Order: sequence, then structure tokens, then C-alpha cells
Amino acid sequence: MKKKNEILMLILCLIIGIVLTIQLKSVSNSTGGIVSSLKAKQLSSELSNLKDRKEELLKELQRLDNRIEDYKVSDSKEYDIVNNLKKDINKYNVLSGYTNVKGSGVELSIFVDENMNDSMEGYSDSRERIIYNYEYILYIINKLYASGAEAVCVNDERIVFGSEIHLTQEANATKMLINNKPIEIPIKIKAIGNPKTLDAALNMRFGILDHMKEYLGIESKVEQKDEIEIPRYNEKIEFKYAKPIE
Repeated sequence: MKKKNEILMLILCLIIGIVLTIQLKSVSNSTGGIVSSLKAKQLSSELSNLKDRKEELLKELQRLDNRIEDYKVSDSKEYDIVNNLKKDINKYNVLSGYTNVKGSGVELSIFVDENMNDSMEGYSDSRERIIYNYEYILYIINKLYASGAEAVCVNDERIVFGSEIHLTQEANATKMLINNKPIEIPIKIKAIGNPKTLDAALNMRFGILDHMKEYLGIESKVEQKDEIEIPRYNEKIEFKYAKPIE
């Protein structure tokens, strides 16, 4: 009887153990499902947030791209403005004579025929033949500018709107001054412009050069040049009376 009871108790314990095991597995499976569901929701929420963040970043990237394009356009416009200002400054420096220039043009050499009898003409030496007739130099300069010359110099003295050509007496000798600088003989006039046009203007038949040779014995030679260099005007131009109109 005792042995039979032990067997029944053993069977009962086994049954209880099996029931408990099944219950634990059920609880475990139920808990795992809940956890998985919560995890899925969490991941779904994070994914949604990442998508939103991605959209924000894409929009921000687009804004940055637009700003870069704006900067490029702005820089381009600013560069154009600065570049145009530099061109204008260079242009007015050339016009005012405040910069060295080079280009095609002509060179005119003026000298005296040494075979001329200066004493008979009333000149003490051949230099005076040119010096006392310096108005011909003025005429030549005006002729060059009227023919399209963009820059002119006489013995490397740049001719600008304020240039003066006059005579002065120094140490018992008469000198010709341009920009208050003494000009020695022979004279070389350089002009930048269309070489053919300037050459034709100077070598016009019965023109100024022919007149100088026939009546004064002053010789000249015109040469067309592919490149001529003319130095800048080195004095300061001041306006005492002329004022800009606002």
C-alpha cells in the first residue's frame, strides 16, 4: 500500500511538472511576442524619424546648393563690376597719360640738313633752325591726334592736355622745353595709332614735312612700327579752378 502511494505521488509530481513546464513555455512565448511587438514599434518609430531627418537634411542640402549658386552669381557679378572698374581706370589712365603704353604706330625723326648755311639764314647753329620754329612741332602733334593717334611723346616726354611747349634762355643758349624738360636735337616723335593712317597724314604732299624741308632745311623720316612704347606722364595734374558738377 505504501509503495502504491509512492507510485501515485511520483505520477502526480510528473503531471504537475509537465503542467508547470507547459505553463512556463506559454508565458515565455507570450512575453516574447509582446517584447517583439514593442521592439517592432520602436524600430518603426525610429525608421520614421530617420526618414523625417533625411528629408530635412535633403532640404538643407538644397538650401546650401542654392546659396552656393547665389554666391557664384554674386561673385561673378562682383568680379564683372571690379573688372569693368579696372578697365575704366586703365582707360582713363591711358587718356590722361598716367600709364606706360605700347602698340603699333609711327616714329618721326626730325633733324637738320648740315649743309644748310645757318649764318645766311640768321641762325647761329643748326639747332636753332628747329628750336625757333617749334610751332611746327605743335602742328605735327595736332596733326597726329587729328589722325587718330591715341598717345604721343616727344623725345620720350608724354604729351597730355596740360603739356606746354615753349622756349627759355639758359646760359646764353635758347632751349625748347616740353613739360618743363629740355628737348635736345634731333627730335624723335612717337605716336601710337594706325600706322598707315598716321604715315599718310605726315607724308601728305605739300604738307608740313615738305614745308619744313623746303623753307627751313629741316629733314624728317617717318617709319611705321609694329610696336612702340611710350612712357607715362610723370608730373602731377592739378585743377585749381575746374570743379566737377555734382
